[in-house]
Amino acid sequence: MRKGISLGANATYQKETELFSDNSVMGFDMQVNYGPLDFLAEYNWLYRKNRLDISNHEFIPTTDRMLTLKAGWNWLRDNGRIWQIVTMYSNEIVDAAFSNQDLNPYTRAQSQYLWEAGVNYLIMRDKLKLGLHYFNGNRYRFGPTGNYEYVNASVQFMM
Repeated sequence: MRKGISLGANATYQKETELFSDNSVMGFDMQVNYGPLDFLAEYNWLYRKNRLDISNHEFIPTTDRMLTLKAGWNWLRDNGRIWQIVTMYSNEIVDAAFSNQDLNPYTRAQSQYLWEAGVNYLIMRDKLKLGLHYFNGNRYRFGPTGNYEYVNASVQFMM
């Protein structure tokens, strides 16, 4: 099992399109591994200058933010396979100018949060992964009925 800390910076940029004059993401992340424990934190700013109308050249800048926290426990079996118990919290917060509507009308970003808990079974390390996860979240713009939950079974194969 690994022991260490990794720090990262994230950045992307997209040139002007019909919808945006600027479309970029900036953020940072940190991953901590200590034996069987994994922890990840990531924070991103999504910055866009949105075209108000396709027929003109007026733009309005907006910034949406995202936070993700993940924790996992890896249980290495004698056969080299790994049981992985994981949990995650993630939220998205729309630009403050639209906080009363919880929806950025230009980017379609919505204020929302998501909790997830699950288990993965890693066969051949990360080459083949079976997962079973429970998700619970809320999209604020849908009000009290904005809650949602579901169970997801997954198979992931990487070459």
